[in-house]
Amino acid sequence: MGELKFRYGFKMLPAIILILDEFNICEGNQCFKPDTVSDVNMDSKFEAEEFSVQTSIGPVDCVRTCKSSRLCQFVNFHKRSLNCSLLAVEGPLITDHDYIGIDSYKWNDNMMGGCKNHLCPYNTLCVTEGGSYTCIPRGCGGLPQVYNINATSFYSKLLWNFGEVVEYACIQGFFTRTNATCLSTGLWDNFQCTAFSQCDDDGICRKKSENFYWFFLPATMTLQKVHCTVGVGPSVLLENYNMASTPAYTRRHGKCILIPHQDPMSYNMGYTDFQMARLILFPLQIKIDSQMFGNTTYTRQDFGKAGDCYAGFDSSVCGVIGRFIINTRGTGFKIKESVKWKTWGIAGVFANFTRSPDGHVIEGYCGGNCGGCEVDGILYLEHDPFFTPPFESAELPFCRFPL
Repeated sequence: MGELKFRYGFKMLPAIILILDEFNICEGNQCFKPDTVSDVNMDSKFEAEEFSVQTSIGPVDCVRTCKSSRLCQFVNFHKRSLNCSLLAVEGPLITDHDYIGIDSYKWNDNMMGGCKNHLCPYNTLCVTEGGSYTCIPRGCGGLPQVYNINATSFYSKLLWNFGEVVEYACIQGFFTRTNATCLSTGLWDNFQCTAFSQCDDDGICRKKSENFYWFFLPATMTLQKVHCTVGVGPSVLLENYNMASTPAYTRRHGKCILIPHQDPMSYNMGYTDFQMARLILFPLQIKIDSQMFGNTTYTRQDFGKAGDCYAGFDSSVCGVIGRFIINTRGTGFKIKESVKWKTWGIAGVFANFTRSPDGHVIEGYCGGNCGGCEVDGILYLEHDPFFTPPFESAELPFCRFPL
């Protein structure tokens, strides 16, 4: 046998013609004697997932391609197709007569020409240009510099192909309005992870549905449990009794006997029990005049409002019968201390008004000659620092990708 020096000058080995499955893969500088090279595993392959498959003209060219990528350490060379599977990890060797498994990282760098000892990024391949080299992107890898990114998703592949989209690019509770796509530059498309903070956000990643969610509210800078109803918007489930009333009674002058009013609807009398309260999230408040989520007799009453046409011009004679209760215990919210009440109507008065020390329960008895009390302006909410509803009572949204 004669000897053949590889043109890339990395070893001097006896040449041998290898006839494998009727295919001659020993041509030109692709020849070597496998029995003398411990890093070559004939009729075997590494059982590991490739991060890229490249075409080659033979096993030596396959090794050279591997060494052009700093991510590659091993190759599985397919004898029939001449495809070169690039591997970052070794994996166990298994018998497969169609393959040659090679420990590429052990081979000498002298074969690399201008790419010898190159420092190309892990998602590129080194290509010789004259006496130097250039780095050609072959995909995307690593983590984009984006806050609240889901590292597990991006690390699920060592190298993402051009045009591939990462599912669940953001951590749970955050979403992206544009896909996290691998561009032909080897960089990720420009995207941001934004916190779910309103009901409309849920429709970006999936069909909207009625549900309880955890939203990160800018007003409280924390997660809050919010209910979303399609076509309605956000609300809060009231775990305790909440009501407002302008009772449908009057009385005769000088008498305290309750007399049913003949036309309560004309005087906006009524009773409302609230199971939920509509929310406005920016700024955070209860929508006091919402027509949703309550049981009403006669005219629906505003949240936090009470009155009557019973007390007359002198409430000290028979007292008042209008009443409201606000109780936010168990919701994760409480009424801001800055919220005040005022009188309304004719001869409106406060007969009694109490607020619990923790700010959750506010109760008022008010009345007049068709008057009473109501919220003065906006019923602002704030975070309850001492109670958070059970985490399993609501869903923390997880965005697969934008629809």
